[in-house]
Amino acid sequence: MRGRDFGVFRRVVQWWCWLHGLFRFVLSTFCGDVDERHVVSRPLIPEFALPDVPILVSRHVFEVFGHVFDVGPFSIKPFGILVALGVYAGVFLAGRMARARGIPPLVMSRFQVWVLVCAFVLGHVLDVAFYHPLHIK
Repeated sequence: MRGRDFGVFRRVVQWWCWLHGLFRFVLSTFCGDVDERHVVSRPLIPEFALPDVPILVSRHVFEVFGHVFDVGPFSIKPFGILVALGVYAGVFLAGRMARARGIPPLVMSRFQVWVLVCAFVLGHVLDVAFYHPLHIK
C-alpha cells in the first residue's frame, strides 16, 4: 500500500514539474524576454499532413438577388473528419457512462458543451504556443 501511494505522489510531482516548466515557457514568451534556450526551431510535437479530398474542383459564380457569390473549390479535410468522429465518440461514450451512473442527461449535455468549447479554444491557444511560439507578441 505504501509503495503504491508513493508512486502516485511521484507521478503528481512529475506532472507538476512539467506544468511548471510549460507555464514558465509560455509566460516568458508572452512577456517578450525569451532567451535562446526557449526559441524553438521546429515544432515540439511531430506533425504529419493528410491530403485533402477534392469535392468541387472548379470555381462557380452565382448571382442571387443582384449579389454575386464566388464559391469553390471545395474539399474535405481528413483532420476535420477525424476530430468530428472523436468528438462524437467521446460524447456518445460519456452519455452512456453518465446514464449508467444516474447522472441526468441535461446536466451531462451542459457539461459536454462546456468541455468542448474549452477544449477547442485551449487547443487553438496551445497550437499557437507550441507550433508558432515566435508569432506571440
